[in-house]
Amino acid sequence: MVSTVIFSIETLYLPFIGSIIGFILGYRIKTKINIIFYLIISLIIGYLVGPFPYYDFPISITCVLTFLGLILGNLITKKEK
Repeated sequence: MVSTVIFSIETLYLPFIGSIIGFILGYRIKTKINIIFYLIISLIIGYLVGPFPYYDFPISITCVLTFLGLILGNLITKKEK
């Protein structure tokens, strides 16, 4: 019997790791990044990479979550100063 579970450990592993790595990198970057530019670039790259790991969406959730982690980590660094 084939299970059609959308959310499982196997499909959430890479987006979770990607968002953590993006957050760590964003926290380590000391210069201010342009949020709109990175958001547009993440959507374009996510679309070009293709649907991974959820094949119902047209963009890569892993790539977009990595860039959002990068932006979030950078915003937290700027608020600490």
